[in-house]
Amino acid sequence: MCSVSVAIAVYNVTQYVGEALLSVLNQDFEDLEILVCDDCSTDNSLQVVEAVASGHPNGAKVRLLRNRAHAGTSAVRNQCIDEARGRYMFFLDGDDLITPDCISSLYRAMMERPADIVMGNHVLFDDPGRATKVCRSDSGITCPGYYAAGKLAVLEWMKGTNTSLFPGNIWNKLYDIRFLRNREIRCKESHGEIDDIYFTFLTMLKATSFASVPRLTLRWRQRNGSAMNREFTEERVNLYLKVFDDMCDLLEQSRESMPELREEPGILYYVGNRFFTGFVMRRIMDSRSIGRRYTEKYIDHIHRLVELGYPREYNNSKMHRLLYDSWEHRSRYWIFKALFRLSKLSARLKRSRIPTG
Repeated sequence: MCSVSVAIAVYNVTQYVGEALLSVLNQDFEDLEILVCDDCSTDNSLQVVEAVASGHPNGAKVRLLRNRAHAGTSAVRNQCIDEARGRYMFFLDGDDLITPDCISSLYRAMMERPADIVMGNHVLFDDPGRATKVCRSDSGITCPGYYAAGKLAVLEWMKGTNTSLFPGNIWNKLYDIRFLRNREIRCKESHGEIDDIYFTFLTMLKATSFASVPRLTLRWRQRNGSAMNREFTEERVNLYLKVFDDMCDLLEQSRESMPELREEPGILYYVGNRFFTGFVMRRIMDSRSIGRRYTEKYIDHIHRLVELGYPREYNNSKMHRLLYDSWEHRSRYWIFKALFRLSKLSARLKRSRIPTG
């Protein structure tokens, strides 16, 4: 038994996993184990892990788990939840980095005011081999120190911090392992490598306490070929739609046992921000592989949000409100396309005006 289990999912990240592992081995927090779960990598990832661990004073903290067959990130993370010996759990991707005081900062906050989940801040940084630089090194999610408790604690946290965007990532949060196990919060293996969205959705529904610390704790690497930056195809979007349907189904079921959801529809913002106004829709509009016919089917499909109660006032910009008003218009594809292109151009102009010195 130890205080914290840090779980690192590894699959074909030879170039990055050594640095990721070192960022955990060099923590200023002693009472932890490092679960490195290799999902049948076909490169030298595992050899890099073994070499780094054997040459480090804290190498004995590393425990290797090996899948018999390639099962995907979801299965890896579930295995780590089952195998963890720590009282608390922290997930890290094999190409990201944590700050030297990451675990101690989150653990200290957990000890001061116990919570189901404690979250830190993260920044994005570009990998040197990335072909196109699309982010700034100081961009990311910035949240203050805040504690919320009660039913739908994550939504209470969002209200208390005046935060409209909640990080859907599984990483950079310290979870009480009893919360995950007792509430049966697991990744859905049918969701493959995009399991974060649904996992976080479960925590939003079930957490009765949530806290954040105003410290930078993780650096999120942006690289070509990663799950977030891979080209969007119809097949890939179909996987996102499976996640979308599972979330909507769960929401409908939960409303029977959680009447407060009917009075607090804010959970729909989390869904809408990814599938309607946010990441998925933007990537569809940018994709060269996805045509008009499929895009219109996608727009029709996610109209289920409106049926679940997603209101116009959730859209906090003129562009988003125009999207909402155009949802059922016969020219919706062209309207959406034009609005997203305009939004992209506006973002570029804003970035170009930011001083670099």
